[in-house]
Formats: sequence, C-alpha cells, structure tokens
Amino acid sequence: MNRLKDFLVGLLLRTPQEILVALLRLLLLLLVVLLVLLLRLWEWLRWLLRTKTLFPEETEKPCGRIPEVLVRRPDPSIYSQTYLAAQGLPVTWNNPDIWVAPAANPGAIEPDSYHLTADTDYIVSVRAHNASTDAAIGVNVRLVYRPWSFNSPDVTPVETDAAGNEVVRSVDIAPLGAAVAQFKWHTPALAPGEERHFCLQAILSHPLDANLANNMGQENTNVHSQNPGFVSPGEVLPLAVPVFNPGRRERGVRFHFDAYEINVDDSVRLRLKTGHGRARLRVSDRIGHALPTVEPPEIRREREAVTGHRAPGAARPRARRSKAVFGRIAFSTPKSRFRIAKTRYMGFDDLRKLILSRDYSLPPGMDVAITPETPAAPRLAPTDSLVPNFEITIPADAAPGSRLPLNIRAETDDGALLGGITVYFEVRP
Repeated sequence: MNRLKDFLVGLLLRTPQEILVALLRLLLLLLVVLLVLLLRLWEWLRWLLRTKTLFPEETEKPCGRIPEVLVRRPDPSIYSQTYLAAQGLPVTWNNPDIWVAPAANPGAIEPDSYHLTADTDYIVSVRAHNASTDAAIGVNVRLVYRPWSFNSPDVTPVETDAAGNEVVRSVDIAPLGAAVAQFKWHTPALAPGEERHFCLQAILSHPLDANLANNMGQENTNVHSQNPGFVSPGEVLPLAVPVFNPGRRERGVRFHFDAYEINVDDSVRLRLKTGHGRARLRVSDRIGHALPTVEPPEIRREREAVTGHRAPGAARPRARRSKAVFGRIAFSTPKSRFRIAKTRYMGFDDLRKLILSRDYSLPPGMDVAITPETPAAPRLAPTDSLVPNFEITIPADAAPGSRLPLNIRAETDDGALLGGITVYFEVRP
C-alpha cells in the first residue's frame, strides 16, 4: 500500500514537471533549429567565399580529400636572423648553416667567409633543418648574393645554368633532421687592392611549410684581391654600409651594436609533452545538442551512492532515506566522438634564458660612432636609401692575434629588423 501511495504521489508531482520540461524543450528546439540553420548557412557561405569562383571548374574526378587535421606539415628552417631577432634573441651574420670551401679542394673548409679570394671558384654549402616531426620532402633551396648593405633589394643568383637561369636545389629532410645543399660560386673579379663585401642569402620553400618566418638566413662574406691585412690597437677604422627601406611607408632607422657570437657548447635537452583532449565541435553542433533533460531522483540517488559525490547544486543528503520525488533539470553537454593528442617539445625556453643571461656588450675601449654626416635618427621614405658612415675604435689594450666581432643591427623605429652585418677585426700578431 505504501509503495502504491509513493507511486501515485510521484506521478502526480512529476507529471507537471515533465510537461513543463517538454514545453521548454519544444520552445528551445524551435529556437535551436533556427539558430542552427543560420549557422549552417554562415558556415556554407564562408566555405563558398574561400573558393576562387562560384562555378565549378572543369577538372577530372577527384580522388578524395584528406581532412585538414590529417595533413602532415613539415617545417623547413635555417638559422634565420629575422626570425630569431623577432623572438628577442641576439643574432650574428656569421651563419652556422652556411659555409664555404674552395672548389679545387672541397674538403678544406674556410674557417670563415671573410678571407675569400676574388675571381675564384668556391663551393657554398647550405644546411637546411626540419623543425617538425613530419618529413620535409622536396624542399627547394635558393642561394643568392647581394651587395654589402642593410637589406639591399638587388640580388644575384650564386649559380646559373648554361642558359643563364638560376639553379635551385631540392633536398629531402627527415623529421627533426637536416640536409645539405651545395652551390658553385665564382667570386667576382676585383681590381688590384680592392676589397668588397657580399651578403649570401639562402631561402627555403615548401608548399606545406608550417612556419614561413624561419626560411631565410644570411652569411656575410669578404672578397679581396690580396690579403686584407690586420688592425692595430687604438686604430680608428671607417665603415660605410648602405641601408634601404623596402617598405611602403616612411620609417625611422636605429642602429644597435653588440659582440654576440654563437657558443658552440650550448645545448638543450628536449622533453616531449603530450596533452590529450577531444576535437572541438562546431558551434552549430554544440548548440543543437544543448537541450534540457530531467534526471529521475532514483537514478540520481544510485549515482551518488556509487560515486560518493553529489551533483552540483544538490542538497546535502539526510541520515534517513530521501523521499525526494522531483527530478533534477540539467542541460546536456555535447562532446566530440574524436579524441586527440597534441605533442610539443619543451626545453627551448631554458636555452633562451641561458643565451639572454650573458652580456654581449662591446669590450671596454671598443667604440662605434656615427659620423656627423649621418643624421642621428635618420628617416627613410619608401624605397629610399642612405649610406651611414661609422667609425670603429679598436681597444688600445687589444691582445695581439685576437679577433674582435662586431654586429651592427639596423632596426625601424617600431623595432622591426631591417638588416645587419657582422665584421671581424683581427688584431695584428
């Protein structure tokens, strides 16, 4: 009799609640259907606007489309001064990924690119990296040189074929690996006693490149017709370097000087971090599944007894058996059926902190001044150029036989890198 009484009481009390929830679901369903239709229309219009034409192109029958989430993305990269400077790191234009060797003796790699002989055949090696865990197949490597400058727009291919066309190498790079492309370079002929600087520029390209900002690296070279000689302690040396503004608006130029060099002993221990989750549903799918439901009190009591936890907002259980007959109204939380895992290598921040913890100021007694002929804060109109003149003072106590590095960076007034040079001064033994 008591069980029949509880059943009738529960039926009479929960029936109005079920009817109220049903009406609420119907009202929300109409609103959700309308909203989902509008979102579907917006998603379709966005897809349509991404196509080149509103009419289908005459093509062969497609063999299927790989979903975007499954496309493998390599990351061809090189020691890129522009990319590293954008990360706030010091840079050098003595590129570790570009080196030169005489063509007559390819095994005799030059210790640096600052003592090259004019009118001579050299082999230039370019090392391309792959910063992705996906293989980089068919990476195009270009190598050009341009006049001594900050960001000159004039470039010349290092190697050309019999028809005068630029030679472009192609390399395959394993995941997190590296590959080397080689070019033949015949250095320009110079007049007796003449000395000229050139900037080698290596450019990588791949149709699925995940990061286009780390594809260009530069190497400073010094070509001479005879031994360039040495500097003496206390000597003041003039240096003129043209600077160009390739942008479409006027820019101010600032110069920065430092003695940064790459420390070959620096290393980093990478740690693979994995995060698990679910693929995100589209907005229309999430809204379409967010409908109210009623959880019967019997099911709620059984779940709380098994888990030992109450649902959010549930009343604290009493010592005696609960006589609650009302169900709990809740909104369903839709989840994607696809589980995903994202991986990332950690450890680069430790190397970054190590590099930034050092002092790369010029040694005591070494000074770089801009001559009065050059404005202190020059401004360049679009496509305009300027030739600032620098005066470098060698320290009076410079050790005989030592080598002093100097990096000069040209930046815009908003902090963007225009270009830079690296010069080495060898003190007379």
